Amino acid sequence: MALIAETLQKWMRDRGLSTHALARLSNVPQTTVHRIVSGDALEPRRTTLERIARSFGRSANDLYAESSLETPSQSLNKRSQELAAVLDTLNDDQLAAILEVARQLQKSA
Repeated sequence: MALIAETLQKWMRDRGLSTHALARLSNVPQTTVHRIVSGDALEPRRTTLERIARSFGRSANDLYAESSLETPSQSLNKRSQELAAVLDTLNDDQLAAILEVARQLQKSA
């Protein structure tokens, strides 16, 4: 998420905001803002990014776009399409085996 950090740093520079000021504006704890802006937060929550982005009059999608990252839903859609393509090549026994493994993974989650 370093690209998100870089984008936020640019937005903050453009507005002359410190991490403390951004934390107050977004109502996100300063430690969280600092971790995101410094790139230490590897996978910040979308809801947190949305609150921060709104402080700039922007959306989390704007943040992802300027950071050249896929939104979580775009990434999920791509994975779903890849999975569907693989599943289409399997026979019924293979599909049943995969379904059983998926159920076991779901129970252990």
